[in-house]
Amino acid sequence: MKKITLLTLLFLVAFVMIGCQSVEKNMGLNAVGSLEDLKSLAKSGNNNVFYGPVEDAVSGAPESGAQTKTSKTNVQVEGVDEGDTVKVDENRIYQIFGNRLVVTSISGEMTTLLDETLSDEKGRYTYYNEIYITDSYLVVIGFTYQYYSFDIEGREVAYDMGFYPWYYNGATSVWVYELETLTVQNHYIVPGYQLSTRLIEDKLYLITYNYINLNNEDLDPRPVYEIDGEKVIPSYDEIYYHSDLTAQVFNNITTIDLKETPELTYDIFLGSYSWGTIYVSQQSIYFSNVEYTYDEKEGYQEEGKLIVFNFSDEGVVFGGMGSFEGYVINQFAIDEYDGYVRMVTTQGWGDTVKNRLYVFKKEIVEDKPVLTRVGFLDEGIGKPRERVFSVRFFEDEATIVTFEQIDPFYLIDLSNPTKPTIQAALEIPGFSLYQHRINPTTVLGIGYETVDARTVGIKLSLYNVSNPETLTEMGTPLVLMNSENGWQYGEALYNHKAILFDLERDYFGFSVFRIYFDEYRYYNLNEYMIFSIDLTSDTPVSIEKTITHQAFYQADPNDYYWYTPYSIERAVYVGDYLYVISSGAITKHDINNDFVQVADIQF
Repeated sequence: MKKITLLTLLFLVAFVMIGCQSVEKNMGLNAVGSLEDLKSLAKSGNNNVFYGPVEDAVSGAPESGAQTKTSKTNVQVEGVDEGDTVKVDENRIYQIFGNRLVVTSISGEMTTLLDETLSDEKGRYTYYNEIYITDSYLVVIGFTYQYYSFDIEGREVAYDMGFYPWYYNGATSVWVYELETLTVQNHYIVPGYQLSTRLIEDKLYLITYNYINLNNEDLDPRPVYEIDGEKVIPSYDEIYYHSDLTAQVFNNITTIDLKETPELTYDIFLGSYSWGTIYVSQQSIYFSNVEYTYDEKEGYQEEGKLIVFNFSDEGVVFGGMGSFEGYVINQFAIDEYDGYVRMVTTQGWGDTVKNRLYVFKKEIVEDKPVLTRVGFLDEGIGKPRERVFSVRFFEDEATIVTFEQIDPFYLIDLSNPTKPTIQAALEIPGFSLYQHRINPTTVLGIGYETVDARTVGIKLSLYNVSNPETLTEMGTPLVLMNSENGWQYGEALYNHKAILFDLERDYFGFSVFRIYFDEYRYYNLNEYMIFSIDLTSDTPVSIEKTITHQAFYQADPNDYYWYTPYSIERAVYVGDYLYVISSGAITKHDINNDFVQVADIQF
């Protein structure tokens, strides 16, 4: 049975919420109904983009027992898992890189249980994006694309025939492995390009989009699913749209239930191909999107929409839509707490910059769900020209970092949702790109140190937010200074999933890439850095250990570029051991003995 949910722009996720308001499932949406209606809607949405043809229409097992303390992917919302390139359980490490999947046993001596590489068909390529694990399944998600071209008469032909110009169309592939045997149980091909995924309990949600092909009347324009080799196409009555949103692409919400026997269902709606931000709480799905229009008198205008879908016993139900100005920097700028939705936006550049904080409430007005704006703050967040660089919500507080010349760190009081207020502001050099609550009163900032608005190194700071009157940067921050004519960066600066936290042992870590220069050339070094936290110290964040896989690299060490197989991507812990992971090796380290290496395995 196909579950039909609602529309909006690019995304979605779903699962079941207890105690959700009872709302008619398809309220506010319309079914497309026919091919003619689809053409009319796509034309009104200025759908003039086409990428590729559309298929012809076709109707060692984990051990039981007491659990060992095991790290999890660093996610935004507890209980809402996010896909990553590495996952771990008590007995195994699962990792992907390119088109390769490796599973390593860590029970006793490290051994390779699975090492598979996808073989690409001629002109067709697949690479992996992310993985998930449940109690029963390993799920591997990838992107598959096929190149095409045109012949002299403008007909579509395979790319390997040598005609040009070429283009490609893509789909999202999902492999479901039995965890015990590591054998593929199901293979799904989901239409479109992947936007986001989530795993909530045992339900996996994939959000994809694909273009509406109306260029060839001989081909059915609807998206095609493939379930274990069988092609499935939805009816027009199963495709929905919202009258206030543009109809440019198919947005596909695919749900794979992994509780027992995997089962795939889908929801399809018409929406926008412009990128947006997806946020998922345990109660609702939110997405924000900004659309630009042009007026001869006013120039380019932007309009942002925040749309919410609530979880109910019947699936996902439309929960309302609200408007905002500006754009949302990332998923951490949206949050739901105690029945309210909070969002921070930035609009403009240079002298036109404006930063705002919105508070919405989900309500039923005239039997329709709406997002009502109940709180608003548009003054005081950032000095002139300063844009929002990071946001983190925590219960009825928010911390916001803006930057242009200095780093104002703002503490926002949201205890009265209708009157958000700035409690305190701290001005210091540099800026944070990611914030993490070490405890209810301490915030870790990961970002850059700056001098005269120029970045000079990676900066790690702790902030005491226990009292607005004593808002301070705790002690001396740790700055990993760039060398002369050199610089450094880490994935942690733009991807929170790259950071490992073990706050019970007071440390965290991530991979750092250093680029430095001598009188002849540039060199590169990659290290996994472990940072200790001591809130009583004058330097509360310090480097405890650096780990490298450079010893495995057999070429000249001076040629150790960061794109070698031994560039460290992640680390995980199981019990008292830390496992540091690159695509070429895993090293095992004793946490209680200065992280000394005790074993390794190469692929």
